[in-house]
Amino acid sequence: MAQRVEQLHTSCLKEYIDKGVIPPNSLLDAQHIACASINEIVHIISVNFSHINRVKTKELVPAINKVNGYKGDITINTPMEIIDIKENK
Repeated sequence: MAQRVEQLHTSCLKEYIDKGVIPPNSLLDAQHIACASINEIVHIISVNFSHINRVKTKELVPAINKVNGYKGDITINTPMEIIDIKENK
């Protein structure tokens, strides 16, 4: 089972790199997204605007996941987009 998960993870992150979503020198970023994808996580919260939280990644990751049979649409957001912050009054 663990070997199968590792194979899925490696295959998924390779797709992100091969399709140009994540540059080859940013393997940890690809691993982060791949881990979420194969575990059907629906939200990635990130302040990494270089490779993760950017329009290209937000558009291509769900498309690549769909083609490769990973369930669920991943949304990538900043913490501020997720947390309802209220001013002290």
